This record gives sequence, C-alpha cells and structure tokens, in this order.
Amino acid sequence: HFSTDDFREHERLAAWREVFGRALLKLDIVPRSRENFRARATILRSSRFGLLRASTSHADQGNSSRSLICNDNVSFVRVLSLRSRASQVGRSTDLGPGDGVLFSHSDVGGLAFSGRCRYVALALPRAALRPLVPDIGAQFARRIPAATPALRRLFRYLDLVQKDGDAADPALDDAFADHAGDLVALALGATRDAGELARNRGAVAARLRTMQDDIRCSAHRPDLSVHAVAARHGVTARYVQRIFEESGSTFTE
Repeated sequence: HFSTDDFREHERLAAWREVFGRALLKLDIVPRSRENFRARATILRSSRFGLLRASTSHADQGNSSRSLICNDNVSFVRVLSLRSRASQVGRSTDLGPGDGVLFSHSDVGGLAFSGRCRYVALALPRAALRPLVPDIGAQFARRIPAATPALRRLFRYLDLVQKDGDAADPALDDAFADHAGDLVALALGATRDAGELARNRGAVAARLRTMQDDIRCSAHRPDLSVHAVAARHGVTARYVQRIFEESGSTFTE
C-alpha cells in the first residue's frame, strides 16, 4: 500500500514520482499541478503477475525514456473515471470511463489523465499472451470498449479474487494468471482456437467465481435456487451444476 498521505505535504509529490513511479513501477509521473497533489495505490505482485489499483491527482504517466524500459511484460489497464489518452508504438487513442487498453513495458508510451482519476492495471508476461494473441503488437494503445463482455468479466473476476484473498495465495498463482490471461486475450480478440481454450478455462473460472459471489450475496433469500442463479446469469441450470461439479463441489454445497 502506498499513499501520499503518509508523507509531509512538501514531500508528497517527490515520493509519488520517485518511490512509487520510478522505483516500483518504472514510470515517469508528471503532475499537471503541484498544488494539493494526492495519490494512493495498492500493488499485489507474484512471480507471474502484478495487480495495481490506484487513484491520482491530474497527471501524465509513462515510460517516456529508454532508461525506464524494464522488461518484456505487458499491462492491461482499465480507466475507471474520467477520460484519458493512451499512446504507444505510434498509435494514440482516447479512452472513456470503463474502457481498457494494452501497454508494452518494452516500448515508450504513456497515459494522460484529464483530471483526478482511478484505474486498475494487470501486468503479465508477454509470453503468456503470445500463444493466444499472436499479433500482440497490433493491440498496443488500442481502445477496448467498456461494454466488451470479456473486459467486464475480467475486472469483475479481479475484484472477486482480490476481495476473497485468493490472488495473494501463492498456491493459486498459476491458475489465477492463466485465467486472467485468458480473459485479457478474449478482450483483445484471441484467435479461434485460442479463444476456445480461453473460454473453456479463464471464462468459465470467472463465471464460476461470479456465481459463487451471487450465492454469497443471496443466501438470505428464500427463492435462492440453481434455476434463479442460472436465470440471472443467462445460462441453463444444468450448466450451473456442471461448472460447480467440475470445480470439485456442487451447487447445493
């Protein structure tokens, strides 16, 4: 956890730029104003992924110099508030609230916010996506609309596994990274064969997690049933039963 509130007012901007930006994320952060600058972030890292949730005052950020290019990872970013502009590999795109965009850690690029902004970013090795999205270079700085089903399912999945603490369990690193990578690939546009793999692995895991959360939130309702859950999620009751059984449990349990 990192917050500028932990520093004296005259130290806040330097701490965010040097400690959070350059040391932790290898990003250069340029605030639009030095007055009343506030920012906070939570970072979760494992050997296979990184998950960042942040809010910041009006600023631009990016790896604007070769000295900040650090590895061959990629980051899939979702801007949660306000409009922003993403740029990389000679491509620029405007993002609205809820839109997603893919960035390369090995190419110069950046994200400019239009005001105080909240965003979420998932970092994965480029190699994890390459088999699913062969022409990955064509995806950088390309807008993924907020209404894209796989994008919405991805970030719902990230919310739930982080809330339950599963993303911090080293024993689940591989499964979590595979499932998240599958959903990123589907949002970007995986090939037909890769898309089928991703739907049968990551998409199913995300749907199962969402149904489990639905049950948790609806456990007090007398009308809770497999048919009610199936109807809310647009699938058949048998489908709900099957994915619970494949996870080693049952809907009734």
